[in-house]
Amino acid sequence: PVAGAHLDPSILHPPLPGSWGMAATLRIADRQDEALKLLDMAEATATTHNLISDRMQIHYLRGNLYFPLGNIDGCLAEHQKALEFARQVGSSEGEALALGGLGDAFYLQGRMRSAWEQFRACVAVCQRHGYVRIEVANRHMVGWTGIQLMENETALEDARDVIKMATSVGHRRAKVLGLMLAGFVETESGNLEDAERYLLQSLEISRPLGAGNFEGQALSQLAVLHAEADRIDRARTCAGLSIEVARRVGMKFFGPRILAISASLAEDRE
Repeated sequence: PVAGAHLDPSILHPPLPGSWGMAATLRIADRQDEALKLLDMAEATATTHNLISDRMQIHYLRGNLYFPLGNIDGCLAEHQKALEFARQVGSSEGEALALGGLGDAFYLQGRMRSAWEQFRACVAVCQRHGYVRIEVANRHMVGWTGIQLMENETALEDARDVIKMATSVGHRRAKVLGLMLAGFVETESGNLEDAERYLLQSLEISRPLGAGNFEGQALSQLAVLHAEADRIDRARTCAGLSIEVARRVGMKFFGPRILAISASLAEDRE
């Protein structure tokens, strides 16, 4: 889901050069194809001049772009390269970012325990070095993968911590994901009133960001929530809106899930 959200240009040093700085901005707006073209240009220059730190960050960003596109092999390979370059130049910051990216890659593969371990390793590096913005961008994924290991209570703690940290540092993207995680866990626990409050907040923040994948994901979870509360008409409305978003931004990220939810709510069996 919910993931691939770690890059924030303000935490990378030195400041991003033009072409891949634009790529980072395009990624936030879910314009992956344009961003990938710009990264190819940046990588050619960085390789020619043997700019290892720049190559580290280019591979990291490309891995994050591959995540919502469902390019599993590409996501894993790019983050492995980013980790190699980070260790080559002794960048603990780059290491933390790449570990989070590897968590994403294992998550895409369905290897939830491996993903959980990578995200926890990322958070540990962040806490050792004080990388708060990187931590808050990855901490929610400790919760999302923990859910798959039946760690719901811990996942809710992760979500609440992310919401608090993201609010304090002004990281709206991370806050959206923390709110969505909290809404998911509370829905699964039957606390529908709390869940709806979290999910509506995530929807409210995601729309101004232009992050269609998150908007559609929040709508899909609201559809589940309304169905649990026997508000079937509202559930169908949210599901329909979610499908519209998915068809606009691409079906690979959350399309299968919302199609399944919509099918479960349909009046006609076929």
